[in-house]
Amino acid sequence: MSKFEQIKPYITGIVIGLIAAPVIAFSFGWIVTTSSMETSVHEAKLQVLAAACAGRATAYRTAENITTDISGWQERDAREQIAARFVGTLEEDGVENDDIVEECADLLDV
Repeated sequence: MSKFEQIKPYITGIVIGLIAAPVIAFSFGWIVTTSSMETSVHEAKLQVLAAACAGRATAYRTAENITTDISGWQERDAREQIAARFVGTLEEDGVENDDIVEECADLLDV
């Protein structure tokens, strides 16, 4: 048996492994691309800022004893106006105020 015939299974395994490893790693999320990480960070910032906005708006409405119903699609504009009022000081790099207002308004829809 020649030397090549002896190492042929190892070479085949290495080649298959080199092809399969990245496919498996990316499909299971073990490797994160820069763009997906940036998207995740942006979404995390947006969720935190929107939650802070909604908390401030809810606290204000509770303290002022405002009981008007702002739930449902027909009250979307009212929720966005309330959210816009409390989002002014919550700016963060890379997160637009309009995005925060929209998410905050969604959180106010209870």
